[in-house]
Formats: sequence, structure tokens, C-alpha cells
Amino acid sequence: MIDSLGNYTPAEKEFIQNGTVHPTRSPDELLQIFRDQFAVHFPYAVISPHITASNLQDQQPWLYKMIIMVVSSHEYRQQIETGKTLISEISTAVSLFPDLLYLVYLVFKSGLKT
Repeated sequence: MIDSLGNYTPAEKEFIQNGTVHPTRSPDELLQIFRDQFAVHFPYAVISPHITASNLQDQQPWLYKMIIMVVSSHEYRQQIETGKTLISEISTAVSLFPDLLYLVYLVFKSGLKT
């Protein structure tokens, strides 16, 4: 899958950037694996049983990428690169909209009061 120069193939780059191509499983299979095996560890990430991977990718792309990253534990290098891509995207969004980060902080802080 990795060529002799250590670069990623086009399919791997697509998977890393978008989570749309996986070496052995379809996106819907990966989403089902998350529901079956990982959802109990992430109770705050409730995914409707009726939503497809494509719909989730369109509606909540970061959540989709995080799910794909979590269930791709056997593709370690791709998992790391997907994580880097995701962090970069989130960092860019926060730098473009710094007030959003402050708003998230305020919402989180207000939820912690007892």
C-alpha cells in the first residue's frame, strides 16, 4: 500500500483526508463497527442507527472522521495521519473563528457548575 518512497497511494491519501476509502471495508461497515464495538466507550457520540456514513460525513464531517479514525486501529499509520489532518482542520477553524472557541469554553464551563 505504501510505495517505495514512503509516500501514500492516492487511495490512502483519500482515506486520510476524507475517510471515504478504506483498504478493506466500506464507510458504512466502519460506522457499524463503531456502533457495535466502540459506542459504549463514547456515550457522548450518539449516532442514530438510521444514519448512513455518507449522511454523517455530510452533516458532521469532524465526527465522521473521528469515528473512522477510531475504528481504523489496524491501519496505524493512516490513523495517525487522519488524526493529524483532523487536528489541522480544527486548528484552522479555531484560528478563523476565535470567538467560537471562547463560546465553547463558556458552554462547557456553565455545564460543569453543580
